[in-house]
Amino acid sequence: MRTHSRNWRVLVLIIVTALSACSIATPIRYAAESALDPPERPPIGAPDGTDLMLYSVAIGEGAASDRPKRMLFVSGSGCTSLKHFLRPYLQPLRTPYRVYAVQKPGVADGDLGLACGDAFHAADTLPAILMRQRAVFDWLKRGGDGGNGPITLFGVSEGGGIAVALAAEAGPAVVDRVVVIGSGGLTLRRSLQILASQDLLAVDFDALSAKVASDPHSVAKRRFGHAHTYWSSMLDADPLPAYLRLRVPALVLFGEKDRSVPVEAAWHLKEAMRAAGQTNVTVQTVTGADHALRRDGKDLKPSLFRGVSDWLKDGVWKHDPAREHGGSP
Repeated sequence: MRTHSRNWRVLVLIIVTALSACSIATPIRYAAESALDPPERPPIGAPDGTDLMLYSVAIGEGAASDRPKRMLFVSGSGCTSLKHFLRPYLQPLRTPYRVYAVQKPGVADGDLGLACGDAFHAADTLPAILMRQRAVFDWLKRGGDGGNGPITLFGVSEGGGIAVALAAEAGPAVVDRVVVIGSGGLTLRRSLQILASQDLLAVDFDALSAKVASDPHSVAKRRFGHAHTYWSSMLDADPLPAYLRLRVPALVLFGEKDRSVPVEAAWHLKEAMRAAGQTNVTVQTVTGADHALRRDGKDLKPSLFRGVSDWLKDGVWKHDPAREHGGSP
């Protein structure tokens, strides 16, 4: 039995090594890595009585300590299982954390996000996403995990604005830091309009908007990979008021060549913070990087997340801006 287990682990490592250089294979690589060290599944229920699929992993140096800090990770859009990418995505962070993340409904444990089903689309709206994230956040605040102390929030893309909203609601007595990747200060509608004006959008945004407006509550009708209900709940949600209410340090990393959310969203956020005299939000654009913080096929996250680790400790961004950052308005 031990020999078979050892051989299986070696095979997985060979597959990971072979795929690591190919960006299109990222979900498969993450799945293979998570198979070696799968996340835990703490039991938790939602306010409506349904069960939530919650994952938990320990990351960082000294993560096995009895009382590591706690982090709530808020993922981006899509239906890839958190089981696959939670640990590999955050692995470069050196600061020790016990990380928690809630799976979206309709996403099975092993899903690679290749096709999102009806159950996923039915629950993929901003109010439903906020409800699930608040349920986990409140559970952590109550010490449902057995821990105590402030919570760090880490939001990626779609999850960035949600993480900031939770932090603004809770305040500095509950939240100590917020990290945001690939999300800025513009509405989704304005972001897509900018991308369309730059010929960077693969669909006709005006047609998309009109179709959604004609039947905003439809789950069956889908545009650009999302149901009408998703679009109607997300398009005009403004993240800026939550940033303005934020009273804890926040770090926003944004790819200068982002083709999913335009860099103008980062510039707008930076200018709004400056105009409000708000110094707790640090906005850093990454020169030449895309939405996933990749540049010329190279993943910059391992290097960038080392800088994030230092920022999580003292709230000061010390990473070399000349090497990987820039792109001011």
